[in-house]
Amino acid sequence: MLLQVSAVPQQQGKPAPEVPPGTMGPDGAYALGDGVTPPTPLTRIAPEVSDLAKRLFAQGDVLLSVVVKSDATLQDIRVVRSVGYGMDESAINTLRKWRFRPGSKDGMPVDVRIKVELAYRLAPDAKR
Repeated sequence: MLLQVSAVPQQQGKPAPEVPPGTMGPDGAYALGDGVTPPTPLTRIAPEVSDLAKRLFAQGDVLLSVVVKSDATLQDIRVVRSVGYGMDESAINTLRKWRFRPGSKDGMPVDVRIKVELAYRLAPDAKR
């Protein structure tokens, strides 16, 4: 499982305008960089592969965009890159179980938009 943090916010269905590092986007969350530090995952839960994905031997990486609020709650979880086969829903449900330390700007907690990539891989003997 890989945590990938990005400064580019996303709108569902269409790309969001570029938000300069360290500035607040239209959603009220800061973009990473220029004094804005990323939220830190404190608790990570591994995603579960759906039954459909197991039957079809499907695997892939789901990329989610999420705002980690200054109080460490999650808001506005969106699928940026879909895999399908029930893995997108699993990724959203998994991310909701994670706990974060909020990001900060000038030493104060702020809302920060990040991207989280959850990898779904089959065990080497799964296709036998």
